[in-house]
Amino acid sequence: MGVYVLSTLAASAVLLAVQPHSGIDPAALSLVQFAPALGALTTWLMFRKTIAGLRPAAISARRVRTNILTMVVLCATLWLLITMAALISGTAIAGPATVGGLPFAVFVLLQLLGAGGEEIGWRGLMQPILESRMARFTAISMTGATWALWHVQALAAGPVAAACFLISAMAFAIVLGYLSNGSFRQRVLTASIGHWLINIAVNLVAGDNTLGQPQVVFVAVVAAFIAAGVLVYTHRTRVERVPPSTPRLRLGGRHDGRVSVVGEYGRVAQQQDRSATFELIRVLSDPAVSAAARDEVGDVLERLGDVRAAAPLAAIGLDRDRPAEVRQVALRVLENSAMCPEGARWRAWWNAGDDLVRGCLLRQAERTEADLLEPVARDPHHPLYRHALTGIEFGFEEPRWQQYKIQGLDHPDPGVRRTAAEVLYWEEPVAAEQALHRAADDRDTGVACAAIETLRCYQSRATLRLLHEIAQGVDERADAARDSKDDLLGSFQCEQRSIPSWLAPVADLLGPPEFDAATSGGASVPDTRELIVPVAAQIFSTYSDPDGAWAPRLDALHSYHWIGVPTAGRVGLATFLSGHPDPQVRALSCRALSTWHEADLLLALAHDPDMSVRKSAVYYLRFVPRSHEIATITWDLVASGEVAGTRGYEALATCAAHTPPGELDDRLIELARADFRESIRAEAVSQLAHRIEPVLPVLTESPLVTWAVHIRILSACREQGLRPPGTGTLRDVDNLDLAVALAGFDDVSGAHQPL
Repeated sequence: MGVYVLSTLAASAVLLAVQPHSGIDPAALSLVQFAPALGALTTWLMFRKTIAGLRPAAISARRVRTNILTMVVLCATLWLLITMAALISGTAIAGPATVGGLPFAVFVLLQLLGAGGEEIGWRGLMQPILESRMARFTAISMTGATWALWHVQALAAGPVAAACFLISAMAFAIVLGYLSNGSFRQRVLTASIGHWLINIAVNLVAGDNTLGQPQVVFVAVVAAFIAAGVLVYTHRTRVERVPPSTPRLRLGGRHDGRVSVVGEYGRVAQQQDRSATFELIRVLSDPAVSAAARDEVGDVLERLGDVRAAAPLAAIGLDRDRPAEVRQVALRVLENSAMCPEGARWRAWWNAGDDLVRGCLLRQAERTEADLLEPVARDPHHPLYRHALTGIEFGFEEPRWQQYKIQGLDHPDPGVRRTAAEVLYWEEPVAAEQALHRAADDRDTGVACAAIETLRCYQSRATLRLLHEIAQGVDERADAARDSKDDLLGSFQCEQRSIPSWLAPVADLLGPPEFDAATSGGASVPDTRELIVPVAAQIFSTYSDPDGAWAPRLDALHSYHWIGVPTAGRVGLATFLSGHPDPQVRALSCRALSTWHEADLLLALAHDPDMSVRKSAVYYLRFVPRSHEIATITWDLVASGEVAGTRGYEALATCAAHTPPGELDDRLIELARADFRESIRAEAVSQLAHRIEPVLPVLTESPLVTWAVHIRILSACREQGLRPPGTGTLRDVDNLDLAVALAGFDDVSGAHQPL
């Protein structure tokens, strides 16, 4: 921050010297107004990498418009009140007069440029950086004080004028600071418009003599009145604070390099008490804190999930001058709290060339970063190979990605082998089963146990037999095998009556068939949960406070009875929730938006900067009235290849819900036949249940990843009363789910025919 202030002062001195030679009357446009922008540019050039991680997240365009409209209303109120004060006191009003020899209209345009030059530095750079280190009110106050003192000419205008100007500047800093939210551009836009309108309002009353009396007194009084209103409104909505009588969590105070904690980390984590966020960050960043204490603080910060922590944690993680162990914990918190950058910021961090940061980025990479992720994932000799394997655990389901995971099982580093075994758990590729069998006998116990844990998902007789044999031992592997075997055994025992011949080779492990409790006719337990209809005023106040316990607030968003909200209150609630700064709130609000058929807001959230919000919005768009626009957007998303896994099949299901029956069939057939994404193929088959014949040849093909597509086709055949062709080969496959899907079909070959 010191660099910004010093460079702004230096630029101010230069511009003041240039002004007399510019030919521009300072009454019309003071060149020194561009000094904060030059100071911001200098700071950006010197600390670009650090500042890139501190940039605040964008907010919705609707919220920006609301802030600007509020700013316009407040500035109009300022002009009206100081005009009334001048009229009552008999003070002359300047009105729209010529300024510096220029028409008033030109003066107005020049003032917009000048206001923008200032706000690039004050509200665009300085305030957001301070907000990453302290509470917002403190950041606004410090920015306002610096801004006020920068106007040195006002301090030399006499004690009354100086005092009134300081009051006005601090008051305007509160108005501009609280209403300027969102990204750098959004903040600069809102603050520039407000700053501009304030200058015009004051000029319309005082003209060039803005520090003259009594005008300067009128402006100070009215500005203080408006700022007080902004503060009252802001703080009136901040409820659920810890009462003064309640002991606050106090962190800090070192003793022998360890953190002395008075309070309970467990309580903070359980309640997600975000009042402790910034103090926890302070402790985490202290190099004198022990590794164990820092890890514990990191665990708590992960549970808090406070989006305000993203900027300061990013600053710590990107700072190469800090100890590596401090940076690692900060990056871990960002990673496990889903606060790592996406898109352009992800690539900006990558391009910095810091392997510590790159490891974190690889573990959180999306499909849009596949061009940088894949070269690492396919190179077992790359120093970041293990991180790349972790990154492709979810959402990278095509066969080539599965092969990268499988080859990791043969890596000389046991840490890599263990990671490879772990990341195969989710997709369960058929091609990995034999390699996992070998890994279950790995010389490293950690690798063996990881492979055994993953094998619980492989429902084959060979795997069940292997786990049974390993479970006969007395070591850690045997313990892991018993757990996996018990889990797998339950699935096999449920099918003893439906496929007894197929299960015969492992009948000795299953025991006699158990009585099916489902046929006993037991009564179901009714759902007696109370339906809670949220009240708009309560939602506004509860979710406007960034501090306090957030666990109950987020839980409430899961359970609210949104359909019961009166129609008149839905628009305000929908706007508030969809524009909330916390992505968890935006994601959870999608259910409410869908219930109220707020398709436009859901479409906006489908392009949210946060992936979890985009996923939730696309899912809940499925339940709003049919729309060609939604069908087009979701199809384009599927066709782009940017989504796979859960996000992929949810997008395709939403597209199908918004497409007239039959219109999507040809594209679904092509997906089912030729797409390399397993989830997309399986969902395409499910959506084609009424026209399954064109994809029946897939039954004669080997699986790309798993048997899921074959099982979906067999299920569709059963529903349509069709006998699938060539099931003889499939009956030889060692897979429980496939055997169950085949039960009831005769072993025939040739063309399909009705049952």
